[in-house]
Amino acid sequence: MPHRRFPLRSLLLFAGFLSLPHWVSAEDSCRFHYQPPAVGDRAEQVQQFRLNLNLTIQQDGRVLEEVRGNVENVQKKQVELIGVMNGVTRRARVRFEQAERRSFEEGKQPNIQRLPVEGKSYVAARENERLLITDEKGQVPPLAEYEIVAQSMQTLGKPNPLSSFFHGRTVKVGQTLEMPTEMARELFGSGDSVHDVAAFALTLKRIEGSPAQRVAVFSARMQASSRLAAGMKMEILGEFRMDPTTCRALGAKLSGPVSFTQQAAATGPAIEMEGKGNLNVEIQAAYQPARLATRTVRQR
Repeated sequence: MPHRRFPLRSLLLFAGFLSLPHWVSAEDSCRFHYQPPAVGDRAEQVQQFRLNLNLTIQQDGRVLEEVRGNVENVQKKQVELIGVMNGVTRRARVRFEQAERRSFEEGKQPNIQRLPVEGKSYVAARENERLLITDEKGQVPPLAEYEIVAQSMQTLGKPNPLSSFFHGRTVKVGQTLEMPTEMARELFGSGDSVHDVAAFALTLKRIEGSPAQRVAVFSARMQASSRLAAGMKMEILGEFRMDPTTCRALGAKLSGPVSFTQQAAATGPAIEMEGKGNLNVEIQAAYQPARLATRTVRQR
């Protein structure tokens, strides 16, 4: 049997096909649709914030103290929707599988603090504009727990900013979208917290997955300031992932420099604090629709 010769060009094309990640779609645009929440929907969310900081304290040009360290907040929670009205979640049950704060200071032992909500469940409900928190027995939890749960669930009962912005929109790969400031603040829950988002831009990089389960991958840029220290500015860059069939965020990896200066009143020359560091934010989310959650429970 004679040996068959393959054209060089065909071999190169075949090799190139094998080297491509199979999960990257060749589509050059993506259309977004909103899927309203339903009672019984479940989500698992993991959030990790890490701040590396070098702090210098000086007075009248003389360095009084230098501190180097980092702080981490880690939170893993399970959320089940138990009340939905007009397409907006009004009540949810949340369980904190992990909730801890870690601080590391150069020359000292690490300090790992487990927060009082870890291993506990709560019910959060939005009544008018008020966010109400109760424990498993229907009682108002201690203030320390209440504040942590309220901060974690502050977007409950409010429309999803991603759905408002993306629903019905077709986005091309390479296209950049600037989210309105108010929507960005709602998305990151910054209206009543210690940080304030000034700008949030997304550029569609690629589309991953199969036609039945696509993921829109954006490069993200966020500018924000902090109320913890005057003059603190942040510009963090990274990746933001979305499900285009539901307009839900699936994850984000963002990082960038942080700097601030602050003066404190003192007898004599003012004391000046200068901080420089880097902020890393990583968020992951997985969703289970009510129909699949019910099926999973029945199979157990």
